[in-house]
Amino acid sequence: MQYWFLRADPLVYSWKEMWLLKKITLSCPRSTRSLPYFLEIQPDDLCFFFLARSMKYIVGVVRVVKEAYPDPVDVTKVQKKLDIAVAYQLVRPVYFKRMIQHPFLADKPFLTVLRAPLMPVDPKSWEIISGMGGID
Repeated sequence: MQYWFLRADPLVYSWKEMWLLKKITLSCPRSTRSLPYFLEIQPDDLCFFFLARSMKYIVGVVRVVKEAYPDPVDVTKVQKKLDIAVAYQLVRPVYFKRMIQHPFLADKPFLTVLRAPLMPVDPKSWEIISGMGGID
């Protein structure tokens, strides 16, 4: 199993909507930085659901349901889709400001490259952030 940092726009999908729907399909952007990760992600991988915009924080974890697959309406054949489902909610949100203040996390690419929609997370960082969110 791999761990990921999935940046979501709360104007598109909020955690509340994610929680109610239980499962959604995301369009994977054509970002040259993230596209290789969308091709690497596998079913059962876990992702922090990071809500971007003014209040940057993680509120829950989602599980990958199906590996990235071609978007049927994309004529370029580059765009991908990814199916994810709610795994669990954190006990308390973990704010970006708090994560970058942690000495181990401060320079991690998943925190420093905020425009990338998907970035890998190493197991130790996953454990630290989960702990900050009240999950042991």
